[in-house]
Amino acid sequence: MRYIRVAALTLAAASLANVSAAAPIFSDNFNTAASLGNYTIITTDATSSYATSGYDYSAFGIPSAPHSGDSSTLGLRLDANNSVAPNAAEAVTLATNAQYSDSYVVTFDAWINVNGPFPDGGSGSTNYLTAGVGSNGTTNNFVANTGSGTWTAVNGENGSGVDYRLYKAGSLQPAGSQYSAPGGTRDGTNAYYSQFGNVDITNFPVQGSASGGPAQQNGTSGPGTFGMAWHQVRLEVAGGVMSWTIDNLPIGTLTPASAGSVAIGYSDPTANASDLRNYSFALIDNLVIVPEPATLTLCLASLFALGLLPRRR
Repeated sequence: MRYIRVAALTLAAASLANVSAAAPIFSDNFNTAASLGNYTIITTDATSSYATSGYDYSAFGIPSAPHSGDSSTLGLRLDANNSVAPNAAEAVTLATNAQYSDSYVVTFDAWINVNGPFPDGGSGSTNYLTAGVGSNGTTNNFVANTGSGTWTAVNGENGSGVDYRLYKAGSLQPAGSQYSAPGGTRDGTNAYYSQFGNVDITNFPVQGSASGGPAQQNGTSGPGTFGMAWHQVRLEVAGGVMSWTIDNLPIGTLTPASAGSVAIGYSDPTANASDLRNYSFALIDNLVIVPEPATLTLCLASLFALGLLPRRR
């Protein structure tokens, strides 16, 4: 009987591996400008809030995104409020032309570049990377006042006290049980988020002040900060619920997660522009959408039904 149990569990594990490795229903490595044809681009001002695909981020000393697989340093760069004048609260959102429903998983590598000095950042440093599901494909997911579907936002340097955010349409969700951190806090300085941050910027290749970069690109990012490092963002949609994790750390869950486009973007919520504009941007690479993997519970239930796994007497 023991051998039957081992064989059944091995079969369950193999089934899970096969499902988890399901072929993507959409993927984009953003290596060429042609990638933008897969999206509707929604922007407050195309001259100062825009998307650049096929962007070589090694120009800022940023290494290849962890899931590139080919050591490429090409990806999607997002800018918001990047103009000399007039300064304004601005945002850009890319919504997939294809729409998705039922159960699926979205993953991508993300980086927020922040103007220093660190840990607090320079003037106008608090900008947000956004990502969500159920977008209507026409509304900008803008942390200042608009949005569609169910979506997320995070800034680069814990600059607001509301650093990790969940939104329903245009409404920021209050602190509470939908956030995974103790007490439902959204404040990145909470110890829950401490696996992020603590990055030495001074010696950063190219842009660090000790490497010939601007004098203000110095110091160490604070604990709990998303910026100045690669992270994998994951949005899992199942049973009408969207679950948000970063580097496998649960950040929050929200309902409903309705059918629609997958949306990624970048927001500057105030007219206070960065004092080092070209160093304030977001990067996205290796966007993948796959069917929702089966759970171990379902696999085991199937094995019980087939009589391959004995029930407790």
